[in-house]
Amino acid sequence: MSKWIWYHGDFEIYHAMKQNFDREERGMTWPAYWYTSNWNHNVYFKRDYEVTHKQTFIVHAKGKGYVKITNLGSDEHESKFPLDTKIESPIGHIRIQVFVSNMQGLPTVLVEGNQIFSDEEWVASNFLGSDVSVGTSKYFTHANQNPMKFEYSQRRLMASKIEIIDGGTLYDFGHDITAQTLFKFNNNFQQITLSYGESRTEALDVLGTYLKHTLKKEKDPLGQYYPETKTFVTKLRAFRYIYVPDVSNLKKIGQLSVNFEYVDFPQIGNFKSSDNELSQIWKIADRTLRLCSGVFFIDGVKRDRWVWAGDAYQCYFMNRYDFFDKEIVERTILGVRGELDIKQHLDTIVDYSLYWLISIELYYETFNGLFFRANK
Repeated sequence: MSKWIWYHGDFEIYHAMKQNFDREERGMTWPAYWYTSNWNHNVYFKRDYEVTHKQTFIVHAKGKGYVKITNLGSDEHESKFPLDTKIESPIGHIRIQVFVSNMQGLPTVLVEGNQIFSDEEWVASNFLGSDVSVGTSKYFTHANQNPMKFEYSQRRLMASKIEIIDGGTLYDFGHDITAQTLFKFNNNFQQITLSYGESRTEALDVLGTYLKHTLKKEKDPLGQYYPETKTFVTKLRAFRYIYVPDVSNLKKIGQLSVNFEYVDFPQIGNFKSSDNELSQIWKIADRTLRLCSGVFFIDGVKRDRWVWAGDAYQCYFMNRYDFFDKEIVERTILGVRGELDIKQHLDTIVDYSLYWLISIELYYETFNGLFFRANK
């Protein structure tokens, strides 16, 4: 099966940057306040094949570049081909190299063919040092995907309870969720304010709430209005309650719903007790861990939304008992580390560098030999 491939660690650096730049507080964005590693913008991928009969394959890429096939026989003949075209390989001992550059994003490649296809057996180079084994993910195996966009499961939710309070409308979604807010207007766009809260008190405190958004029809940095569907979609936020002040009959204006985004991790572990309160504690703890588990383990869904080494270390323990996912641990460890050439203490904190170091031991202990792919 073909897989999208990238320079090992680049995927995690790219998505960690997106994650750590996503924090929102009281109407402003608040990017992480430490050095941010960069990913490689110019790489090549290669693999040698022994081809007994002609093979046809196609190379998809995110970026600009070309494909080079070298006959490793006596003549060392080279042929070059453009991306996204069918290529017929020669017979014999050959080397396939794919050169990709991407100034704005992540250079990635997907090779599709019967014998010639991209997987963990390929290696990559950033033109410095030795080749390294490529990075892959079980989530990116199709040509129509983009590894720069992590694909979440989604579920449309409506409020479990709606109340009219102090001339405004309060929506209760039952428990904390991470979701985009969708407001579909009945007719034309009208400016409304969304006041978010983990509690009723916070949501109703329109002046002091942590997350508040007054919708703008155009050039809104925190969302977008789609006139063709008359729907406004906000950025991702964490909340239980949404209060719309000064509108007691919101149905006259439109309908509010949310698009809950999550990674559908399996339920490997479970817990049930004759003590109902203890069972409820497990249920809430499991839900909280899953809310904080996406591309990475993050410290919390509402405020920082950052990848912190100390918080992640705790999640590694619970992952062992709950959904036992190896990839999220790897992504988090590499995302916190950044470039192999570490330039300062991780998350700027000496203790967190030590948490990161002992997390490597825990990783090996947990996955019993299912190790990171080492440099070749």
